[in-house]
Amino acid sequence: MGKIKLKNRKALVVYDNKDDFEKNQTFALSLIKELQKKKLNAEVLLLENKDINFEAKINEAELILNRSRKVDFLKSNNQINTFLVNPFNVVFIANDKYETYKWLKQNRFLTVNSSLLSKETIKSFPAIVKKRNSHGGKDVHLVNSADEIKHLNIENATEWIVQPFLSIGTVEYRAYILFGKIIKVIKKISNANQFKANFSQGAEVSLFKLKWFTKRKIKKIAKRLREGYYAIDFFLNRYNRVIVNEIEDAAGARALVQLCPDLNITKIIIRTIISKFKKFLKKKLIS
Repeated sequence: MGKIKLKNRKALVVYDNKDDFEKNQTFALSLIKELQKKKLNAEVLLLENKDINFEAKINEAELILNRSRKVDFLKSNNQINTFLVNPFNVVFIANDKYETYKWLKQNRFLTVNSSLLSKETIKSFPAIVKKRNSHGGKDVHLVNSADEIKHLNIENATEWIVQPFLSIGTVEYRAYILFGKIIKVIKKISNANQFKANFSQGAEVSLFKLKWFTKRKIKKIAKRLREGYYAIDFFLNRYNRVIVNEIEDAAGARALVQLCPDLNITKIIIRTIISKFKKFLKKKLIS
């Protein structure tokens, strides 16, 4: 079989809207630049801009880096003829906190107990109430009473989950995963005014080295999730056991870039994706 040629093959880096793209513009354009270095015809596509060429671009793309946290724009042929990063299962599981919880429980991984929001599911206070599709620390609330929940302006309770407040939750760890391999791990410590450890909300960040047994557990989770680029956010209890908090599908890299300025993260991501993409194309030729 001849060498797989990438020249002029179409690739898309997909974001939901202009605001999301602009927030991640440096990362997005760096992905495009690395794809173009590999001779691909690459561009950014915003889901909110459904112009006359929108459908054609999606149908013609052989490689889609989906940073939108959505899959409903994809067509049936994309599941067969397009190399998707991330694949459907990761996007579905990671972008619904309740589905994340159910998947982790089904696979026997330790996680934070989660229930759909109702009067019956709140066993005690304080508690954490968060929207199922929240990310970046938005729509996540610490509540100390039922009255506080009433002031959250919740229209549909089934779109929200409730979790117990964990005292260890002010220190969170993030493992960046690339096709089953751990790139780096960072430690996030919330600032004095926050109960959540989010980099975008002022958390203190530092690089963190995993112990061998913790690394083994994280790799086991990544193996079950299959391929892609994402992050696993977790806590460590007093026994150093991993308690998974969330899985971040469209994982940002701002904290990683700040801590590792010499690490060309987009180059590493694209190099790995291209290797997998070539194997995908070869498999298509054989079949």
